[in-house]
Amino acid sequence: AYASVPKARRAVAHAETGKWIEELADDRTEEFGELIAYHYAAAAAGDDADLAWADRPSDRDELRRRAFAALINAGNAARRRYAVDKAIALHEQALSLAEHTTEKIVANDALGDDHESLFHMDEAVHAYLVAIDLLDTSDTVDSATLASLAIKLSGAARRWGAFKQPPPHERIRSLVDRSLELDVDERQRAELLIGSGLVANSRPRSSSRTPLAR
Repeated sequence: AYASVPKARRAVAHAETGKWIEELADDRTEEFGELIAYHYAAAAAGDDADLAWADRPSDRDELRRRAFAALINAGNAARRRYAVDKAIALHEQALSLAEHTTEKIVANDALGDDHESLFHMDEAVHAYLVAIDLLDTSDTVDSATLASLAIKLSGAARRWGAFKQPPPHERIRSLVDRSLELDVDERQRAELLIGSGLVANSRPRSSSRTPLAR
């Protein structure tokens, strides 16, 4: 049946199907999140997408944004139910669709959370730092986002047994100190102070079996 659909029509059909499922799901969107994300992603970036949206680039861009958001949400839902490998796959797909700096920050932040939940701390720290590097290239640095990433990094640094290589604790410490100088809410300030304590006495270590903070 699918093969009988003209190629120029397939991506459009995926878009229509995704929207239809989204409307039917109503307040159960999370339950059908992966299916919605699949159809929107196929509509925006499938094999026949170029042909389908050749004369409607604005429609394709809107679908790309929908697909990105759906993939992020589906990945977060997968992580909440501990299907973390699925979460990583969905968030990596979202990253492949990301075109704007803000989207890339969101995708890398989500990937960091995925890896952190599996105690893949090298990968988690790398993803968080990529997000911070992207944040620093934007016109305006969002204080809350930077502080959130610094908090996650400081928490990760104390999980010394989950690292293959010692993390860049000096950079993490400087990011925590930098975030403490920003205008953040009281909860984030408290978490940053805790993070500052976690990394305050860290030292370079040659073994991942040596605690980085005491």
